[in-house]
Amino acid sequence: MKRIFLILFLLSSVMLYAEDIKVSSPKRKVSVAMSLNHGLLTYSVRCGGQLVVEDSPLGLVTDCTSFYTGLSLLSQQVSSRDDMYSLPTGKCSLYHDCCNELTLNLRNADGWDFGVQCRVYEDGFAFRYLIPSHPGTSSLVVVKEESRMRVARWNYCLGAKFIGGVNDPNYPYETFYKNYNWDALQHECGDARLNTPTLVGSGSKYLLITEAANVGTYSTSLLRAEAQEGEFSFSYAGDTKDYQEDKAQRLTVELPVQTPWRCAIVGDLATIFQSTMVENLNEPTSMTDTEWIKAGRAAWDWGGQDGGNYQEYGGRYQGDICYTDLGAEMGWEYLMIDGGWNPANVAQLIRYAKSQGLESLLWQSANLNHSKEFSNENMEKTMKQWFEWGVKGIKIDFWEDDSRETMARMERLIQLAAEYKMLVNYHGCTRPSGLRRTYPHLMSYEGVLGGEQNFWSDCRIHMTTEHHINLMMTRNVVGPADFTPGDFSLHNGTLLANLSFAQRLGLCVGMENGILHFCESPANYKYFFGKDVLKRIPVAWDESRMLEAKVQQYVTIARRHAEDWWLCGASVQARTCVVKPTFLDDDKKYTAYVYRDGNCHSQILFEKIPVTSTSVLKLDELAEGGFLVQISPNAHLDCPPKVQTYEAESASNEMSQGVNVRDFNSLFASGGKQVNDLGLGRSLTFRGIKAEKTGDYVVTFYYSTIEDRKAEVLLNGKSQGLVTFQGNSNSFNTYDSDGLGWYKMVVPLQAGENNVLTIQSEKEGWAPNFDRITVQPL
Repeated sequence: MKRIFLILFLLSSVMLYAEDIKVSSPKRKVSVAMSLNHGLLTYSVRCGGQLVVEDSPLGLVTDCTSFYTGLSLLSQQVSSRDDMYSLPTGKCSLYHDCCNELTLNLRNADGWDFGVQCRVYEDGFAFRYLIPSHPGTSSLVVVKEESRMRVARWNYCLGAKFIGGVNDPNYPYETFYKNYNWDALQHECGDARLNTPTLVGSGSKYLLITEAANVGTYSTSLLRAEAQEGEFSFSYAGDTKDYQEDKAQRLTVELPVQTPWRCAIVGDLATIFQSTMVENLNEPTSMTDTEWIKAGRAAWDWGGQDGGNYQEYGGRYQGDICYTDLGAEMGWEYLMIDGGWNPANVAQLIRYAKSQGLESLLWQSANLNHSKEFSNENMEKTMKQWFEWGVKGIKIDFWEDDSRETMARMERLIQLAAEYKMLVNYHGCTRPSGLRRTYPHLMSYEGVLGGEQNFWSDCRIHMTTEHHINLMMTRNVVGPADFTPGDFSLHNGTLLANLSFAQRLGLCVGMENGILHFCESPANYKYFFGKDVLKRIPVAWDESRMLEAKVQQYVTIARRHAEDWWLCGASVQARTCVVKPTFLDDDKKYTAYVYRDGNCHSQILFEKIPVTSTSVLKLDELAEGGFLVQISPNAHLDCPPKVQTYEAESASNEMSQGVNVRDFNSLFASGGKQVNDLGLGRSLTFRGIKAEKTGDYVVTFYYSTIEDRKAEVLLNGKSQGLVTFQGNSNSFNTYDSDGLGWYKMVVPLQAGENNVLTIQSEKEGWAPNFDRITVQPL
């Protein structure tokens, strides 16, 4: 890596007039003007000539002295940074830290020295405070931060309400983003505090406000909406263990100290999405050996079991073996061993996983009320034991708060993990602040309301397309998000059909994360239509672009890994997404492997299309729909099996008297209808089922029922057994009290078009309602 520091005094991008100072980004797109008048320091910001931050104050107030009033300028220095570096994870493989930096050396009325440092990039700005050592004082208490960000022409705020401490139903960052007006910010958000990052509109531009480089000397900061419309301040998560009582926002710091950067990425939505400014604001790594740090995909044994349901495997250990075998079959790199593992056999499981080509990641709670294994006193002993077991990475969960003590413990842990060459995934924690530049083995943070909520939380009904779009424009911009996508069904067969399966597939690309944990069970992946592409999806990206976006409405993203481009889209309303792949090499031919919405949420259609840089891809998205596209110079990648769909309500079927066809929401039932009243010995017969050759085929039944119901399945007059269709009443009650589920079974078909499948209800019982069946070769 190469770093250049040049002291600049008389450049055209830096103008000094008495105590008024202006510093611009290297290409002058963004500029910050600072002014010191009557002992008060203020700043303003322009982007492309447009005022985005009006004159706003800077400063801190402590229990010893004030660094807000009575300031005088001792000296100023301007330097440039131009540093190229690479990381094993992230939205790109090559990062460019290029900015101009201004440092003001100040003194207050009490004779204390104080510094303000500002960096200006082409895509944003940042500032932080420097308090040097002071004679006779080793620490002080910051009682108030006077920093303000007065957003010019404020017109929009996409924010996540601060919801309190770890004892709340969700950790503070595991919540939803909402579009707030100023009155709502003042009255709906308690004391008007928001999590960061927060997306704010300023005329035709946006500011994504957050902080960077929280290295354990300071608590995390929240964003507060002040009384004046458009004015935001920074408040501390606190130096205590109780958020709700920490109204004074007091923070004890050791001297000397530098605060985390307060920063805003500025520009259009694509600029914000593609920015790496948060990583750039962190210090370069001192690690010399990073070859052991590998991004990858993990079979995850918790989410796919709906939170620890292992009965069908005969117990936890047997379940972990099945997940290991799934990971091996899919060619994934890791096995995630989540909560509930047994110390007596975990080493044996890790050895088995390694024999199958998978490294193991191990979970533990950081909350000292749950476990003492990761206390400051015990964490090295624990890490040594885990290293001896063969653990490759750690997932440490339930951090108590965002206090300075917790931030320090998190940093100590990641430093220790580097010594043992273990990857780190923080859960139940704060959001990222770019630390993976300093610690490249920091693969992921949770700090997000992710896909696991679909399995066991009542909030699953709110896990909407809008939520996903919001995260791509806010939380996932500032660092990895362990969102755990790849979920399609609950363990009992209930389909997660509030969103299209094609969108859910696309989320595996849309949500950037160092380790992609697939949130599904082996049973649901066994015959899954998109199984082939799940084997290929990469994790680390060479390049990321936002092709189009509209806040809370739609987004289309392109990411490059080596020579392949991966596109994903999500849309709240039905639309046709038009992609012109001008990012492709002009002299190459490519093949697009397209996974897009069918005629309902649970149907994925596949196309294989030749494309070049001059092609036009038109991708129809359902409401709450989306797509995944892989564009590759390789025209011979594996493709999904050919699937035949047979609607239950088709006129070519035979139904017993008393069986009826009824309307069903067309987003959830193919064709908008289902067959009901199948009971008391009645039957539904599908005729003309095709098979290209004699052999085994997978039949998937799409059905709905509140309680478990049984029916006999007959193929060509021969019984295939009595099937129990599990109830799915815990599905999404927004469209039907029954929901929609699937059941898969393998049956032998004869070559030709004359196979007959019958669903026969019991004489004194009821079968489910049926939407359709699909047939695919095994």
